[in-house]
Amino acid sequence: MSIYEDYEKRAAVYDKHRVAAGADTLIGILLGQTRKPLSQLHVLDAGCGTGNYSLALLKEGLGHVTLLDASEGMLHVAKKKLKTFIEDGRAEVKRGVMPDLDFPDDTFDAIMFNQTLHHVENSPNSEGEYLKIYKTLQRAKQILKYGGVIIFNTSTPCQIRNTFTWLPTEEYQNIEIKVMGINPDKFKQYLQKIGMEKIEFVIPATATLWNKGTLRDLDGPLKQDVRDTMSTFANLERLGLLEKYLEDYKTFRKSIKSDDEFLKEEEISRQNYGQILFIYGC
Repeated sequence: MSIYEDYEKRAAVYDKHRVAAGADTLIGILLGQTRKPLSQLHVLDAGCGTGNYSLALLKEGLGHVTLLDASEGMLHVAKKKLKTFIEDGRAEVKRGVMPDLDFPDDTFDAIMFNQTLHHVENSPNSEGEYLKIYKTLQRAKQILKYGGVIIFNTSTPCQIRNTFTWLPTEEYQNIEIKVMGINPDKFKQYLQKIGMEKIEFVIPATATLWNKGTLRDLDGPLKQDVRDTMSTFANLERLGLLEKYLEDYKTFRKSIKSDDEFLKEEEISRQNYGQILFIYGC
């Protein structure tokens, strides 16, 4: 289960705002690294949420996807969304809690973790290691076919500081950076340790975590259903800082003289830094 959020409650509103950020980049990685057509691939969507990424890949011709998540609420939404593909035998949904990945060895052509692993573990131990995440990746390597690829996406501290509009001050940016936990260099180290020979970073410049309408809604953080799509707000509430944040954000919102000009500058920043980073190993 997520260490931050009760996704049983949030699943119903999640799809109103969140999208499969960088799905086209993900498809490019799958095709380029497996060297197989999408129709021949079996992909594990680990930490699938409501199935946005699985749906995007299936619509583009993915052969088969197995969706795995700890939340029954998220899986319930995913089952409804992918009903036709499940009936056609191209998708299956399973409940599971990482780091356990209860599948036979050599099962998948690709395993993807999309904005997921920080929900498994966000704080290192005294030696600076994320043992649950490493165990998850170890198991992922075992259930991956020869020539397969492990892919995950995350957001870097630089991206959070420059492209997360709803976190206007360093205080809240630092909280989000802590929420995301493990950094890209540690991911790379773990991929090397489990035996992945080729490791690459890719930043899709136009990808966003929220749909365009939500992204341009500067009043978004003041709305409960929007806050329900971002781990930071659940964490702020847990820390007793949500009311303070809302007051600070209202002050920030009032300081914006022109929404159009502000959003134009924000879009330029997103194109310069990107909002997510894909890391893959094969």
